[in-house]
Amino acid sequence: VYNFETCVWTDIHPSGQAPSQRYGQTCILYDGKLYFFAGAGEYNHEKWKLDCLQDIKIFDYNEERWIVSPVRGSIPPRRMNHASVLLDKHMVTYGGSSGKPFGCLNDCFVLQLDTLNWICPHVIRKSNPGRLSGHSMVTYINPGISSAYLHDLWRMTSSRYNYEFGNRKLPYGVLMFGGVDEGNFYNNHLYLLKPGVRGRLETASYTVEIEQLATRGHAPFPRAYHSAVIFQEYMIIYGGRNDKVYSKNYPTLALDDLCVLNIPKMQWETIALYGLHPLDRYSHCMLVNDNQIYLIGGVTANRYCKPELYKLDFDPSNTDNFLNEKRSQLQRVAKEEQRCK
Repeated sequence: VYNFETCVWTDIHPSGQAPSQRYGQTCILYDGKLYFFAGAGEYNHEKWKLDCLQDIKIFDYNEERWIVSPVRGSIPPRRMNHASVLLDKHMVTYGGSSGKPFGCLNDCFVLQLDTLNWICPHVIRKSNPGRLSGHSMVTYINPGISSAYLHDLWRMTSSRYNYEFGNRKLPYGVLMFGGVDEGNFYNNHLYLLKPGVRGRLETASYTVEIEQLATRGHAPFPRAYHSAVIFQEYMIIYGGRNDKVYSKNYPTLALDDLCVLNIPKMQWETIALYGLHPLDRYSHCMLVNDNQIYLIGGVTANRYCKPELYKLDFDPSNTDNFLNEKRSQLQRVAKEEQRCK
């Protein structure tokens, strides 16, 4: 466990039955608990596939214990390298891989976290992302939504969430980016998954409307296994993998670029980065804390990345201090060189 205030890592020894070893799972935080879903275990040589999972494992980080709770409803098939995100008191999951050759998935499931009830919503595909693995999903709630409705976005009517920025209506729901299909085709498409219900309130069923969003600016290079976060009014993407970039001049599959989407303008923007740049990587983790984005882990060209924690600081005062310090260093070096002449 990493403490952001003290910058110290601490080992913990939780009680309860720990999950089996796995990778390619997802994890979301809700009401003081971490919810881990699915992932892959060991390779099954007899069946020529990865043994994927479909379980939910819950960790209470306040009490430092694993919780075993049965789930019910329409339990999703086994999967790995899917994407999951928290939307009010629900976990939304899309796609992934079944672990079989050409086994990408294109289904969507919703878990009611208070009851641990799985729902298979009615999906309205205005656009079809198709079968995807290694994509990212983030939740974006536009400023036009009253806090009174944030606890249950599924039952809102359109009149409650329309919020215009200029002539554009801001989205609300889940933004899904990138991924790779079973034909090894990488994409850089952006989709909106918008929650809703159909039918009368007493017997209403969940719906998810999927629509591809048009953006302006220079879109990121197609990728999968990247990481994405929401920071203020921006979606920020780092790294990822694209097998097609490998060449003699670029002998790696991993990417090392930072891509920024201005959501109100629906425009990709370029920002200047200073300081120690992380290695190119994929399958890493990224999160937001205050005005800072943290990045850790992942895989680079032919090895796992070192367990180093990187911090991307958006605080203007810290950025100015950093640049002033660098300017002072350059001025001291210039004076030293002038004196030596």
